[in-house]
Amino acid sequence: MIKSLLLSEKTTLNTFQKALLLSVILGASSLISFKTPFMPVPWIIQNQLCLMIGFVFGARVGFLTSLFFLIEGALGAPFFSLGRSGPGMIFGPTGGYLIAYPLASFCAGALKKILPQKPWATFLNLVGSNLIIYLMGICQLTLFVGLQKAILLGFVPFVAIDLIKSVIATSVLHLRKI
Repeated sequence: MIKSLLLSEKTTLNTFQKALLLSVILGASSLISFKTPFMPVPWIIQNQLCLMIGFVFGARVGFLTSLFFLIEGALGAPFFSLGRSGPGMIFGPTGGYLIAYPLASFCAGALKKILPQKPWATFLNLVGSNLIIYLMGICQLTLFVGLQKAILLGFVPFVAIDLIKSVIATSVLHLRKI
């Protein structure tokens, strides 16, 4: 429905307007997040939504959506996990994950253009693009807790659920023939 609203021939939304609207949706998804004990990185759906936006709306809209999302959250909108905001989130332990969103969303959109439109290719696209988020997130988390602990706290507990989220996202994208 959102895609049809934003991409309808009758709408006159340009790339920036689409990205701004989608950034608010991406930010609102922060309501679906929770923190677990002894882990600095919360469980979220935002990373998958960020990738799906790039995949559905294209690399440029995906990049701008995530960039606007970061700016809005840094300026005080409660768009980051657990409804948090401010520049401290970007420069803190989990900031690398957030900073990776524009690049990861861009990659999801760009890869869609060159990969076959098959479920297995979509799954690999989402997993590969999510690895960008992990890599940048772990790099920044390493500054706070060291590499070994960053991998144990910021990757290991999340990889299985992110693979499941990628399967679900692939199913949704291909059921809707996006």
